[in-house]
Amino acid sequence: MIKKVAAIVVFIMVASLSLAGCVIKFTPTPMPVPTPVPTTTHNPILESAANQWMSGEPLGWVHYGKKETWNGGNSVTIFFIERAANNYTKNISAYPTAANYTFMVFATTQDATRYIDSLDKSQYLWEDAPFSANLTDTPNAIRALGTPSVFQHWYYIEWHRTPNEKLGAIIQYDNIVQVETFWALS
Repeated sequence: MIKKVAAIVVFIMVASLSLAGCVIKFTPTPMPVPTPVPTTTHNPILESAANQWMSGEPLGWVHYGKKETWNGGNSVTIFFIERAANNYTKNISAYPTAANYTFMVFATTQDATRYIDSLDKSQYLWEDAPFSANLTDTPNAIRALGTPSVFQHWYYIEWHRTPNEKLGAIIQYDNIVQVETFWALS
């Protein structure tokens, strides 16, 4: 009899709690899941090229406002403002310019060529010259690879030595593509 009374009391308590909207839920505490540490590996040639652009200045130029942006592990963009050093302005534009360099590594030389072929080069001129390790815009890490079997150099120049000056280049060194744009800051 005591068991029946206790069961009825428990039933009445559960029923009254349910009617009152007080439902007790037991939720087990989840075990913490370790968060993976994201790892990004940059292509070592591009890493070296980016370090060179971020740490140095070409002869006769002063860089400031530098920014490096990685677009995945196989593409990096370096942006900076540059101006000619005071004693170097007689042969070049005296206007400060913004410079944007993007370096990309493709899986194959053919992929890099297809990429360049897909770009609108209607304003560019083809430079029909062989690769030269003395190109001032070629990073040391790319020069160290030796003479590329496929080399393309496209460039454009607008309003040279004026406040509206714009320059650009698309260069292929086998499976590496370098895209440059410069514009005067007037």
